[in-house]
Amino acid sequence: MGRKDGLVGLASNVDLPPPDISVANAIQYYGKVGFSALETVVLLGGHTVGVTHCSVIKDRLYNYKGTQSADPDLDAFYVFFLGNIICHNDPNAVDMFVFLDSPDSVLTVDNSYYKMLLAHKGILPIDNAIAFDPSTSGYVNDLANNNDYFLDLFGKTIVKMGLIGVLIGNQGEIRQVCSRTN
Repeated sequence: MGRKDGLVGLASNVDLPPPDISVANAIQYYGKVGFSALETVVLLGGHTVGVTHCSVIKDRLYNYKGTQSADPDLDAFYVFFLGNIICHNDPNAVDMFVFLDSPDSVLTVDNSYYKMLLAHKGILPIDNAIAFDPSTSGYVNDLANNNDYFLDLFGKTIVKMGLIGVLIGNQGEIRQVCSRTN
C-alpha cells in the first residue's frame, strides 16, 4: 500500500525552489501546482523537522550579499551561535548540518518554526522572508500563535501535496524500501 514512486531516482529529477527564492516567486512556484499563499507558508512549516548544511547558509553568516558581514535580518546572537558553534568560517571545516527549527523541537512537528521566524532566527533566506513580507507575515503570526491551527492546516496541505503528479498503471512502483527501487 502506498504512493507509487518512479522507477529511477535521480537528484536531477527533483524540482524544489532554491532556499533564497523570493516570497513572490515561492507563492508563484507553489501556485502553479494549486497552492495558495497560505498553503505555501504552511508547506514551509515542514522545516520544523528539516535540516540544511553550513555550506548553504555560510554567506548569510559571513558575507551577506558581499558585505563581509552577516545578514542584518538574522538575530545577532543567533549569528554568533551558528558561526561559533556550528558553522565555522574555515574552508576546511566539516560541512555540518543545521536544524531549521529550535533545538528543543527539532524532532517534533509543531509551530515552533514560525516562532523562530518571528525572532529573526529563520535559517534559510525564504524562512526569514515569509515572516516579514506583507503578503505572508499575517499567516506566520497566526501559525506561530496557534499550534492546533498549524497542525490542522499542515496535515491538509501535505495530503494535497501528495496528490500532485500521482503515478498510475505501470508508470512506477510501490517500493519495498523507500531509498531504492524494487
